Amino acid sequence: MKKLPDTRSISPLVRLDFTDQAAWERLLAAVGQASGEGVVANLSLVDDPAFEEAVPKLLRAAVVPNRFGPMVFFAVGRRSPADRGTRSW
Repeated sequence: MKKLPDTRSISPLVRLDFTDQAAWERLLAAVGQASGEGVVANLSLVDDPAFEEAVPKLLRAAVVPNRFGPMVFFAVGRRSPADRGTRSW
């Protein structure tokens, strides 16, 4: 599998599903909005079909180690926690 971009200390948001462009754009609009405390997510967008339908184990293997330590990444597929009756934040 292709490696994720080395985003240093910025967490990547990896797109896994490419069937609904409008849903992806709505998600980007939502994560780009400030929270009630004025905090905006600092994410590096990975909108690359090479990661379509990737499973967690493959995504972990795609992480480029860097000198800034452990990295958090977020993966967005067709189903979200909201689809299962839970919220991710």
